[in-house]
This record gives sequence, structure tokens and C-alpha cells, in this order.
Amino acid sequence: MVAERTSALKPKLLLAELSRRMPTVWEQIKYFRKGKGKDLPDWPDWCYVPIAGGYAIATAGGPPNANLFDPLLNPASITALAAWRVSQGVYRFDADLFNSLVAQPLESRLPCQEPHG
Repeated sequence: MVAERTSALKPKLLLAELSRRMPTVWEQIKYFRKGKGKDLPDWPDWCYVPIAGGYAIATAGGPPNANLFDPLLNPASITALAAWRVSQGVYRFDADLFNSLVAQPLESRLPCQEPHG
């Protein structure tokens, strides 16, 4: 039970650490969101902030730097935490349901299609 509570806290700890290490990150995210389709190119509504925005933030608009290789300060982490920051949802799935699903045989390929066509 303690491990379950601890794992649920990890995203909040990452969020706090990103805020500490990059104090202007949320102002910069807000800038990108306000400029969507106006001062900046448009992007699909399902995308909170594109990775390119995270790249610009991570590099401070300059050439590649060490942030690109930092587990927390890289563009993917910045944009993922920015999107998560809005709702901060943490989902826990029932263990019995999980076990039942993974025990099902796959007799053919799973159907898939582009989710945002």
C-alpha cells in the first residue's frame, strides 16, 4: 500500500522538481498556448503543446544543449508534464481486470487505426 501511494506521488514530485529547476517553464508553456494558431503555427487540439515547444523551452531557443539529455528537462518530459499539470489525473487499474485481460489469447492481430485521423 505504501508503494502504491508513493508511485502516485511521483508525477507531483517531478512537476515540483521541474518547476524548481526551470522556474519560468509554466510562463513559457502559457506563451506557446496563447500563440497557438496566431503568433505561432497551429497544431491539433488534442495536442496540449507540441514537442517543438518543449524543445524551444529546453534549449532556451538556442542550439542543442545538455537539457536535451536530462531525464526531466528534455522536451518530451516538459510537454508531458505540462499536459498532465492541468488535470493531474492518476489512474489505477483493478489487478483482477488486468490479469484477466493479459490472460486472453490473441488469435489474430489487434485492430488499430490512427486515433486522431
